[in-house]
Amino acid sequence: MSERTAVPAEATVVINVSATSINAGPGTLNTGNFPSEQILWNMPELTSFVISGTDFHGLSIAPEAAVTISNGNYIGTLIAASLTGSGSALLWAPFDGTLPF
Repeated sequence: MSERTAVPAEATVVINVSATSINAGPGTLNTGNFPSEQILWNMPELTSFVISGTDFHGLSIAPEAAVTISNGNYIGTLIAASLTGSGSALLWAPFDGTLPF
């Protein structure tokens, strides 16, 4: 049985991250089959966010982060201090989740 079967398809996934640095490479952050529009990454303390060789999905709220994407894709909405990249694509997927407040 997969972990995804226990979560309703219309659910919003909120992931709170307390790290100051993330290096996302192949196989490091798997959000399963959740639609990008229903994933919210809350990363208020993040200052360095590197996405390399993989896809990253969802709305990321990381207002202090310097984001670098290389040979990967960002699918969703990104709020960050800065963005640099090469060999990458940004594919907009507006947040469409439901929050309890």
